Amino acid sequence: MASNALQYHLNEAPAVYETPHFLILVRDNRHSNPLDRIGAVRQGFAVEIIDDMSTALGLSKARTLEIIDLAPTTEARLRKKQQPLDQATSEKIDRIAEFVALADDVLGSRESGIKWLLTPNLALANATPMSLLDVTVGAEQVRRILNAISYGGAF
Repeated sequence: MASNALQYHLNEAPAVYETPHFLILVRDNRHSNPLDRIGAVRQGFAVEIIDDMSTALGLSKARTLEIIDLAPTTEARLRKKQQPLDQATSEKIDRIAEFVALADDVLGSRESGIKWLLTPNLALANATPMSLLDVTVGAEQVRRILNAISYGGAF
C-alpha cells in the first residue's frame, strides 16, 4: 500500500501547495520507497497533475497530453467527474518525473535536464529523449545515455 504522505501529495487540491504536484513527484522519485510509488501509480494520480506537469516542463497542455498519450476528451471527462488518471497514464507521468530527476542530477539543474529531455538527440536517431519515455525500452536507452554522460563514457 502506498504511503499516506505520497498519496496526500498527489491527491490534494493544487491550491494547497506552493510546489506543483509534478515537482513534488520529481522530488519523491529521489527520496521515496519504490513500493510507495507503485501504490500511488496503481491508485492513479489526480488529473490536476497534468497542468502541473505542463507548467514544470514549459509545454502546452496539448503537447503534454500527447506525450502521455491521453486524449483531450478523456482528460476533460476525468476532470469533470473528478476521477484519477488510470494506472498506465500515471505510470507514464511517474516515469517522466523519474527522468526529470535523473537528468537534473546528471546535468546539474532541473532546467538543463528538462531542456535536454526535450531536445532531439543524435544518439536516439534525432528523437527527443522525452518522446521515448512512453515505453520501457525507450526509457532504457535514455537512461543509458544519461549514465554515459554522468560517467564521461561513450554510449
